[in-house]
Amino acid sequence: MDDADTAEKLQAFLTLFSEIERQYYPVNAKYHLAEIEGVLSSAYARKVPMEGLTETFKEEVRQMHRAARTVKALLCK
Repeated sequence: MDDADTAEKLQAFLTLFSEIERQYYPVNAKYHLAEIEGVLSSAYARKVPMEGLTETFKEEVRQMHRAARTVKALLCK
């Protein structure tokens, strides 16, 4: 796979993944960093209540993380 092909495939996935920003940002991003990556101690955000991050939203974040790992594995062969 050449660089242009890799870039085009990566762009397609990033465009799709960017839709999660509409979900419940920034709490969903902090949830990812806290619960999945382990780099934050909580998903607390000053302006958005944590209670709005539903189980469905959490599962979408987890699915996005799994998909991102798959894309990375495919593109970094």
